[in-house]
Amino acid sequence: MKGERPRVLRDGRYCPRDTAAMFGVSRRTLDRWVLAGRIRRRYTVEGRPVFLGKDITEAWERKYRLQTF
Repeated sequence: MKGERPRVLRDGRYCPRDTAAMFGVSRRTLDRWVLAGRIRRRYTVEGRPVFLGKDITEAWERKYRLQTF
């Protein structure tokens, strides 16, 4: 996971590819995080997976709140 806070809009919707790139991980790793409950995946009306900016920020904060720099 990258150490810098992702630059996202709180109400923005981001595809899995972009979300994985923000964290510096593969899309498969992102899928594992969803299964582990580390980040929430939502779906559009058309059934496409998306990640909300607020969920991306919360996942990043949970990871880095535990670490001290």
